[in-house]
Amino acid sequence: MNEKENKTKKQCQVEPSHFTESPDGLSPIRSCLLVLITQSLYTVKHELSDWSHNYRMYSYVTEELPQLINAHFPVDPYRMSIFGHSMGGHETLICALKNPGKYKSVSAFAPICNPVLCLWDRKAFSGYLGTDQNKWKAYDATHFVKSYPGAQLDIIIDQGKDNQFLPDGQSLSGNLIAAYTEKKVNVVFRLQEDYDYSYGLTATFIIDHIRHHAKYPSA
Repeated sequence: MNEKENKTKKQCQVEPSHFTESPDGLSPIRSCLLVLITQSLYTVKHELSDWSHNYRMYSYVTEELPQLINAHFPVDPYRMSIFGHSMGGHETLICALKNPGKYKSVSAFAPICNPVLCLWDRKAFSGYLGTDQNKWKAYDATHFVKSYPGAQLDIIIDQGKDNQFLPDGQSLSGNLIAAYTEKKVNVVFRLQEDYDYSYGLTATFIIDHIRHHAKYPSA
């Protein structure tokens, strides 16, 4: 094992004793895989018993977190915006679609766009929601927009042209753009030269997204 592989292995090692008294009642986490899963959960209403108690990310993002922010900071609860990267980029779209009028603006960096057709995400959805693919579509931004009845959305999406997940059928940006165009949902999609999936894309263009969202607090 070379030095890089050994370092990665050490980073993924988790001592079970560190998790035996979790403050939110989680079971002991005994593998690197589960640690990675807990750090990157989809914003869905987890319906299977293994996930439904502690992993309610959709209600956390759309309800609990705004309540905490509103309680502790001088903000206007009626002027919210939302953005994210990768899986989080996709979930910003889901949160906006499922809550018409809640968010004044939406943006995403390198989002997963059509998880029902993406191999990685099909595995995740079957674990979180079960095998009924109709339930999956309710948390797929490409599918769900087809039945979106709400207020007009203002969305900006940045994708790196060199994103390694574009050619292998993981991101599926074209499916999302086609669905949003057909539904006449306003989305600006920018394919950025010389950028890939990584946070360099976010770091470079974050100011554009901040300006996009900043239009609305004074609107």
